[in-house]
Amino acid sequence: MANTEYKGNLIQGKGTQKFRGIVCGKDVAKKGFGYVDAPAKEGKHPYRSLKFFLSTSNDNKPVIEIIGSPKEFAYAYSKKDKKSMKIEWAKRNNKLPGDYELMTPEYDLAEKLNKELKDGSEVVIVGEPRYSVYDNKKSGVSEEQISNTIKYVYPVTEPIDFNSENFKEESTFAQDIVIRDFSEDTKIGKGYLFCYIVGYAGKFNTATFEINITTMDQSFYRNLKSLKFGDSIRVNGIVQNRQLKKEVSTGWGTSEDVNDGFKKCFEITGADGSSLIKKRYKEIDFVESQVDKIYEGKIETKAPAEEKVEEGVLPFQL
Repeated sequence: MANTEYKGNLIQGKGTQKFRGIVCGKDVAKKGFGYVDAPAKEGKHPYRSLKFFLSTSNDNKPVIEIIGSPKEFAYAYSKKDKKSMKIEWAKRNNKLPGDYELMTPEYDLAEKLNKELKDGSEVVIVGEPRYSVYDNKKSGVSEEQISNTIKYVYPVTEPIDFNSENFKEESTFAQDIVIRDFSEDTKIGKGYLFCYIVGYAGKFNTATFEINITTMDQSFYRNLKSLKFGDSIRVNGIVQNRQLKKEVSTGWGTSEDVNDGFKKCFEITGADGSSLIKKRYKEIDFVESQVDKIYEGKIETKAPAEEKVEEGVLPFQL
């Protein structure tokens, strides 16, 4: 489903992510994971992609990916001059003048990371969330999707030990959002913030963020609930792709933990109050959105259904 370009004055929002964890599912890849180097075929552009899980704790495994195709140009940057320089794609690996350094294209970075990363590699990944809508062929419904895409990869400075007393999980995001609507389900202790994400050149998508009502500071929650359509703010939180457990009786006077599906969401835990702009946009600013047409002009406000999956099966789309 294509994004829609707004011709008015929608301002691009920024999104960032940071993960610290252990690579898994790359070398022994399930369907859709691992490295792909696809040549041009039947009018389709060649591309390279890399997709794997990153264990950020004993029970959280966000999906991390990168995908890129050859472009007409690549770009280099000079820290001294604080300027960028356009380079013909075929000449991107030639020697560059002065202190200019190539800004590695995603097409090349996917190949590089495939060679350098192995299952078990301990890394810090800095990335950005990318928002889209895809047609779910099984359900016949168009659904929102958020991808965790790689910008930079660094080796860890200290070994990762999930069982250490000092271990602190890093699986975080921050995102500029525009409010659409809000709903809550007090029975299960969850709230849902329905938003627009404004991208480059005024292109925009919808996204849904989750709130844990029972653990969130209640004054912050009241402030979040008070936001109206068109308000914009920068939120932050946790990227969840977490195995849930429940305790069941064995029938012999004991109990054990068994898998009980997955918690798969972007969970808001805070926001930057100084970034709040009230009544920044009106509904007409987004009326041409292709995403809204999926719902025949209505804004969908139903909370997503709880997902149950088979034990040991990880979801492929975040």
